[in-house]
Amino acid sequence: MSEIPATPASIAAICLELLMMLGGLALLWRLAVSPAARARTPVKHLTVWAITWVDFLMFLWYIVLCALIFQAGAIYALKKIGPLTDQSQILAGLATQVGALAGCGAFRFLRPYRPTFDYFNPAPEAAQRLPFAAGLVTFLIVLPLLGGTALIWQSLLQLVGIAVEKQSLVDVFAENKSPGFATLLIFFAVVVAPVTEELVFRRGMFRFARQHLPRWAGLLIPAILFAALHMNLASFAPLVVLGVVFSLAYERTGNIAVTMIAHGIFNLNSVFMIYAGVNQ
Repeated sequence: MSEIPATPASIAAICLELLMMLGGLALLWRLAVSPAARARTPVKHLTVWAITWVDFLMFLWYIVLCALIFQAGAIYALKKIGPLTDQSQILAGLATQVGALAGCGAFRFLRPYRPTFDYFNPAPEAAQRLPFAAGLVTFLIVLPLLGGTALIWQSLLQLVGIAVEKQSLVDVFAENKSPGFATLLIFFAVVVAPVTEELVFRRGMFRFARQHLPRWAGLLIPAILFAALHMNLASFAPLVVLGVVFSLAYERTGNIAVTMIAHGIFNLNSVFMIYAGVNQ
């Protein structure tokens, strides 16, 4: 793995990241690991999604169909403008995200209404009134877990001779010189992608799987699919951990806005690290 250039920006970014990881470890100890935390009875606030397997498959079908339609439409429009470039392919990928979000909306408004009800207990007022605070805590807790997982996972990949490669979007962010395109990428990374992926993987897949599968499978299967969607072996295990932690946060708070906010902050932090020169 190549060394990170020692610039003032990269050093400051690494120091900030380490401070946030220490804060996350403190929160993890206080809320989950300490004897007092383990002595408390876990309180969960997930709501039941009263749909059948047929409805759930229709939910997935709406998402995939709309994503493909939006992607095909974007490629067609971009080809009309000129030859496809790397930037064009990124734009087509962004259109796919919008399509998946449209699929969630289409299922919600075109399918018969299915009511939800409390699966465990009513959600705490703090998680409903202050989702940003709960999302920030979730983000801080997940940072050291991901850092440790990434270190172990990438060491194992190198041990078996598999090259560790960055996600392609890392280079897109790092090499982009257009302020307008950068703003668009950041907006999608911080707003559109978190909203879409949390609706699909947590509010949709996890909530349904939690009802019909053992708890470990309900946590793990959506997280694995979420990680696989990013198509990068080096980040696979860390993203599985991220998906599991977000599902636990959703289960505990009953508020999908909490994980949307945590996801958005996580992506914003990743973008910040890239622009600071810490892109390994």
